[in-house]
Parts: sequence; C-alpha cells; structure tokens
Amino acid sequence: MDNKIKGFRMPPDLKSFTQKKIAKRVVPCLLLELLFGLIIVLWGDILFATDVLEFKYSCYFVIMIIPFVVTGVPFKLIDRTYAGVIESTEVSTIMTSTRGTRRHKLIWKNKLDITIRTTDGKLLIKTPLVIDINLSPQRLEVYKQGDRVFHLYGTDTIVKLPTATDTHVACAVCGHMNSLERNSCSVCDHTLIKNQIKIFQETNRTGF
Repeated sequence: MDNKIKGFRMPPDLKSFTQKKIAKRVVPCLLLELLFGLIIVLWGDILFATDVLEFKYSCYFVIMIIPFVVTGVPFKLIDRTYAGVIESTEVSTIMTSTRGTRRHKLIWKNKLDITIRTTDGKLLIKTPLVIDINLSPQRLEVYKQGDRVFHLYGTDTIVKLPTATDTHVACAVCGHMNSLERNSCSVCDHTLIKNQIKIFQETNRTGF
C-alpha cells in the first residue's frame, strides 16, 4: 500500500483520515490475533488433544488466519491513494439480484469501467459507477477519456479533477459535489482536491 504521489503533499486532514482508516482496519485484526494466540497457548493442547503434530499445527494455522479472513485486512490494504489520467472507458450491462428480501429479483444495470494510467506509470481498471439500466445514460458520461482523476485510500470515490470549464468538484472523502469556490467540503469539511497535484499543473508534460 502506497499513499504517496510524486509532487503532491497530502493535506493534513486527508492524511489523518487515511491513517485512521488504516488503524480501524489493522487494530481489530491484531487484537483478534492476540486473542486467538492466547487461546492456543493456554488451551491449545486441550482443544486439540492429539499426538499427530501435523494435524495440531494445521489447526493452529487455520485459527490464526481467521482474523485476516474476518476483518478482510489483506484485501482492504491493497487500496492506495493515486492520481492519473483515464485512458479508456467501457460501459457494459450486468445482471444483479436484490438482497435482504425473501424473494430475489433480478435487475439489469449499466456498469462503467475506466482504465487509468497513474502518475507512476501503472495501469488500473476501476468501476466507479454501477447504475440501474432505466436511469439516464448521461450519468455514465461523468468520466471521459483524458480526464485527470484522484482517489484517496479508504474511500469509494474517484474524483474527476476540474478543468477550466468546470464549476464543481467532488469531495475525495464523501463524494459530495462542491462549488469550486470552496476549499473544503460543505458536508464533511475535508479539503477538496482541485489543482494541488503539481504533475498535472504541467499541462504540456507527455501523457499528462
């Protein structure tokens, strides 16, 4: 997990946000590891009373990976803060089912996938939008090829950085649309990312 972007100094409030996100994901996992380890040390021989050491140690191993599975830490820490340029977009139709009801209902939805070339040269494929097929397809045109985008670790938002013709920008934390005249989000009060990424200020730079 890397939360650094060349030429970009993370605003203190956003840096604090990502640090708290990491702590909320890692600390429960470590506490569960400590608890399960203590159980194995104190009662391991009683719970797994067998002379077959391979079986006993296999059980210990399974128990010790349970915290990782329950908290999903390895998968959550794959996320990172990045900025980049959209190289391509693709809209496809998928079928999903409703949850939380006794009778499942199949729903058709439009899914938008975007390919992003990050500032460190990596290619990422992300899905920022999945909407009901009956909703206006114009909503899928929010992201276009050539758009510059920013994503903050621990959020579900991919922010389209504003151009000279834009009047609003989305908050990197909560996704709320704000006027470009504001410096912080009107909902969560976090700093808005607009033109702070220096590599994007060099408009003639190849690829960006």
